[in-house]
Amino acid sequence: MANWGFSIVFNPYGLFYCETDEEKNFSWRVCSAFKKTITTIVIVCAILMPAYATMNYAYIPVTAQTCQIGPIGTEFYPFVSAYEDSMLTDSICIETSGQAEIRILFPVYVAGACSFIGWFMMIFFLPTGMWAFVFEYIGAFVLRPKKIDDAEFNRAKSALQNDVKELLRLGKELELERKNYDRTAVGRLWWFQRLRKNYEFDRRQHLFEKNCMIAEREFQKLDDQAAYGERVEPAKYWLYLFQGIIFAILSVVIMVHIFTYKALKSDGKNVDAFLNRWLENIEGSQAGFVATILLILIGWYLMAATQKGVTKLGLRFFFLNFYPIIPKETFVSAFYANALAMNLWSIAVCHLMVDLFRGYLRSTEAALMFQVQIEHLSIFKWFWENNIFIVWIIVWWFISLIYFILKPTEKIDLGNKVKRADLGSKN
Repeated sequence: MANWGFSIVFNPYGLFYCETDEEKNFSWRVCSAFKKTITTIVIVCAILMPAYATMNYAYIPVTAQTCQIGPIGTEFYPFVSAYEDSMLTDSICIETSGQAEIRILFPVYVAGACSFIGWFMMIFFLPTGMWAFVFEYIGAFVLRPKKIDDAEFNRAKSALQNDVKELLRLGKELELERKNYDRTAVGRLWWFQRLRKNYEFDRRQHLFEKNCMIAEREFQKLDDQAAYGERVEPAKYWLYLFQGIIFAILSVVIMVHIFTYKALKSDGKNVDAFLNRWLENIEGSQAGFVATILLILIGWYLMAATQKGVTKLGLRFFFLNFYPIIPKETFVSAFYANALAMNLWSIAVCHLMVDLFRGYLRSTEAALMFQVQIEHLSIFKWFWENNIFIVWIIVWWFISLIYFILKPTEKIDLGNKVKRADLGSKN
């Protein structure tokens, strides 16, 4: 419930306040953010409350075996001679299947709703982030600063200066357009025309922000090349290469586990427990505590990869609002936006962890909540029965791999001037 409160009250209010016009007075900004927050709460409650009132039952499949035992000489005598052939139809037990209907508490229903929404975000962000780590660190090694002569340095410096001048011009145009924004004229447009106009402006602004980030990284790289002997440590970039290889191995191992343990089934059973079996074997050894450490590290990796995917998709595709988190340069609105998204997809990551390690986590409170209650809610049941989310994670993992192979680095885009740049370069 605390997570839900942050998701519909505190984070939205902070984001709405930061997105208000800074030229307005403080009271106007507070009231504007408050009205938008109240609107958000009303909309969410208008959807959630009727859904809980009408679809708050979980239907859990149950298999029961009924056996009748009678005295010697009757058809219900339980023992069969070892010399006689026995068939399943000769059994005195009858197997029946049914459903147990249980009512879900509201906090569990809220957690299920957050998880359900978070899954739609995670199936895109997680696979993208898994490969983004790989190509970013390997790219940092491939495009590391190298010694250059004075002539090449001057050419690179001149090109960067021209890019910065063009960015300054574009920034002034965007600022002028924002100041001259005629709300009265825009208000007379149809709603889809207003939406398109705002979308086009946001897209150009996001492109400008991305270009500024890349230009700043290029400047840092050029500055390091100017003082190569003092600022560039070659061993650091070999470490980046090692990290990229480790992340590539992790990505493949996790995806193999998802495929063999969740997606691929034979006669309704998992093909291979893989990592789940490893954790159980370690748990049963003298170093049982290592299993818990490994589980935490895998969870941390999935969380970090998902957050990386949020940033990477924001950089590459401008239909998403771009809220980058950069050391010493992060806007407050970016913190609120990322915290809001994290409140949702973090629950989905926990749900995924329970699914991937359900053998190791069996009988835990998390397993009972996610696998017994949430996955059998009538409103969400179809998605889990058909493995929709798991299959799409695998599909998007391959799509992301192909995309990053074709376009491993971001580029500065200034209209007719297109220039290669390494946004992922670590300097």
